[in-house]
Amino acid sequence: GIVIDIAQRVNYDDDNTYSSIIGLEQICLQHQLPYENVIPYQYADLSQYKVLVLAEQTCLSDQEIEIFKDFVVKGGALIITGRTGDYDEYHRHRGFSPFEDLTGHERVVIFHDNPERPVTGNALDTALHSICLSRRSQEIADSIVTAAGGKLPYHVKTDRFVGTDIYLLKTGQRAIHLLNYENEQKTKQVIIELS
Repeated sequence: GIVIDIAQRVNYDDDNTYSSIIGLEQICLQHQLPYENVIPYQYADLSQYKVLVLAEQTCLSDQEIEIFKDFVVKGGALIITGRTGDYDEYHRHRGFSPFEDLTGHERVVIFHDNPERPVTGNALDTALHSICLSRRSQEIADSIVTAAGGKLPYHVKTDRFVGTDIYLLKTGQRAIHLLNYENEQKTKQVIIELS
């Protein structure tokens, strides 16, 4: 199944949230980590995921915060960056981080900054294949793998700009999709290890 979920809520503070989401997606793509974007109407059943990444999800409702905390209680891992949850859904400042009570939990990683944010100034103006990863992209990638218990559905060893995804076919078989984002250069070698 899909291992990584990037919760998306860009209703408010979209410049910060969007660049963090783009940065996290690029980390997943360039480190060959399978992921799926999940939007609020899908929060009702997060049980299919091992790891939930909340990248600068500044505005969250009390109900959403409880859903994410319940996800941890039920065995999921949570990675939080930046000011996630510092504001409610109406952009009212809470005055505290609603996830501080999870600090030190074995399945929760809290980055108080935004190590996922790309080096480029404005992710909106940059072609996806040319976004420079954050200097701490390896730290985020390692946190995701560790949070997943070190087990991903597959591991791909190849060039940095080869993105991967896994699909469940109607036959029940799984297919791994590889896409080379570096159009100017052919990929020399791809090694796929299945779990």
